[in-house]
Amino acid sequence: MANQAYDEVYATKDGWKEVPSKAPGEACRYSVRDLPEGKRYFTEVVMPLKGVTVDALQARLTDAWTWWQHGNFKVTEKRPDGSMDYIFWPSPTPVVKLTCSMSPPEQRPDGAVRLYSTMKGTADGAYYFDLKNSDGGVVLTSRQLGVPRGLIPALMGIDKFAKTHILSELGEFGFPLPKGSGFVGLK
Repeated sequence: MANQAYDEVYATKDGWKEVPSKAPGEACRYSVRDLPEGKRYFTEVVMPLKGVTVDALQARLTDAWTWWQHGNFKVTEKRPDGSMDYIFWPSPTPVVKLTCSMSPPEQRPDGAVRLYSTMKGTADGAYYFDLKNSDGGVVLTSRQLGVPRGLIPALMGIDKFAKTHILSELGEFGFPLPKGSGFVGLK
């Protein structure tokens, strides 16, 4: 499925399950879909961040993620065009490991800056961050793009894994992962 077709998935209202968030203005949802290439999950977290600019947020997302608590992040190559390769352990356990490659920042027609990455490891697929100016800050949209089942999603069940992914990004997951990880560090 091409990346443009993924945008169509996010534009639909059908087939999504909402995940309640404790923070005002946040909207979170996930969907598991049967596609011609197999079962895939999609996630979306929309998080308003006050008192930050697109440039400042982009700088934090295109360098070592020291703001992501209870995990580890290692930049393996950073290029002048803004792209980079990195290894990301989103939890304190070494079981969840992603080797990622982020493309150069892309200016979108709606004024957002898109940071697109591919990932291999615990889950294979792609995700992106859209950063868009808003009243007194930036709206960060994080989307997982049709990620197929991997070992951990297969063990947990793809539906439960997709919801767990969102709760982890929100810093609300808990045992066996500590609370407070994810995008909480950007606030």
